[in-house]
Amino acid sequence: NVRLRKMIEERQENEDLGGGLLGVLLGLKGENQLSDSQIADNIIGVIFAAHDTTASALTWLLKYLHDHPHLLDAVKVRKNFMLEKVDKTLINVPRKILHT
Repeated sequence: NVRLRKMIEERQENEDLGGGLLGVLLGLKGENQLSDSQIADNIIGVIFAAHDTTASALTWLLKYLHDHPHLLDAVKVRKNFMLEKVDKTLINVPRKILHT
């Protein structure tokens, strides 16, 4: 939280709000303007919400694959097929099978 507050202060001092969510929240004016505390709370909330959502989705995905072994087998076959088709360097593997 200290690091986030320092980022907020630096952007305000330099008058460079920057991009992303922090920049948008800092740029709010008038009745929509947020205090530094509110901005920090919003940023932290988004980070934790995204973490919880991702963790929850992965948990349900694993349960679903466990409950449907034929689908797990299909995923394994597809993964193995894709790995045979790509260069064996670690840099190329994630980019080429990202959609799988």
